[in-house]
Amino acid sequence: MRRIVTVLLFLSVLTVPLIAEEQSVGTKFAVAIEDGDLDAVRALIERGAAVDTPISYGEHSITPLLKASWDGELEIVQYLIGKGANVNARATDTQETALMNAITNGHIGIVKALLAAKADVSLRNSYDFNPFTSAVAAGNQEIAGMLLDAGAKPDDGSSGLTPMAFAVSTGDTSMMRFLVSRGADVNHGAKEQEQTALISAILAAKVEAVKTLIELKANVNTKMKDGTTPLKLARKGDQTEIVALLEAAGAKP
Repeated sequence: MRRIVTVLLFLSVLTVPLIAEEQSVGTKFAVAIEDGDLDAVRALIERGAAVDTPISYGEHSITPLLKASWDGELEIVQYLIGKGANVNARATDTQETALMNAITNGHIGIVKALLAAKADVSLRNSYDFNPFTSAVAAGNQEIAGMLLDAGAKPDDGSSGLTPMAFAVSTGDTSMMRFLVSRGADVNHGAKEQEQTALISAILAAKVEAVKTLIELKANVNTKMKDGTTPLKLARKGDQTEIVALLEAAGAKP
């Protein structure tokens, strides 16, 4: 009998944390959002739950708004914003915001809702990406345009590269033209490296990108910090087609 009682006590100790976890408000928010259950989210708020209740996944802790923005739950996002959710709250580890989450997953309606609620377009995550650079890197002109309309800077890059350089890296010539049409300086170099988009295109051996940049009036005689010119860089890489394009555009060694 004593052994049975001991076993029962041991099992009860093990189940206490599980019950507590089941009953945490953050977990209830997470389940409701994953189910797309606006009524359940509303019920939690109406019973007094904080609209920015932390939802914890170990070191990764987010708010309901961040999760709903990631999951693409527009109605829940709108409801949480209406209840005063912090639109600029960040994930504890990655420093992502709801706006960044929505952009990453291409949730255009949620991006619109967050921008209407004055989400900050200048914030950066722990990888130094801002919302605009993320949209450009993803090739999403619609979201990129919305961010520019909300105050994003067309030359405000990340990790030492301009948005134009990110478009070059993916070979997205349509995005390159879009950026220039919206005010990007085709000859702008990020401060850390002073590397223009043309230099980036040559380093990446992107022939079409080089051709497009020349059409967009990129300076073919720009120089890197060590004095290296685009033509010298292309010759060093044995990029004969790019060399021909640069020479035809008036590039000098």
